[in-house]
Amino acid sequence: MALNDKLKGLLGVQTNVPKIDWCSYKGIITAPPKFGKTTLGSLIPNSILLAFEQGYDSLQLDKKDIHDWSEFTEFVDALEENIEDIGDAIRLVVFDTAHRAFDMCGQHMLKVCNREKGKRYARLQNVPYAEGLERRDEEFRKQLLRLDALGIKWIMLGHT
Repeated sequence: MALNDKLKGLLGVQTNVPKIDWCSYKGIITAPPKFGKTTLGSLIPNSILLAFEQGYDSLQLDKKDIHDWSEFTEFVDALEENIEDIGDAIRLVVFDTAHRAFDMCGQHMLKVCNREKGKRYARLQNVPYAEGLERRDEEFRKQLLRLDALGIKWIMLGHT
């Protein structure tokens, strides 16, 4: 039950009106598991939760399940193709979670490197001269830059 205006006046309590525009920020929010990161992400207006891992069952929110890196890049493609119609309806995407997104990007680049080199590297770190790791980082950055170019900010959630 909220305080009524009479009690607020009696106690000297004022109501704060939030002035933060989440869509003017981008970055990483880290906290332990079950701390409420996804709940926080679900409260951001004009956002879509990119569910790289599940953990939103108790929340009502706009979300896109992402099972592999190709699904993510196809989502960014769809944003590009429909940005005029989207307008301000999507101003921010929330990565839940950053480490799963990064892992999916790495798995994708391992497949790409294996196909291009005709090899069967078990891990991205095994690609000579750190090429696989560099290509993973470049690919991840490329997709973030695509979002930036569309005027869509991003916030990543991560575990400490």
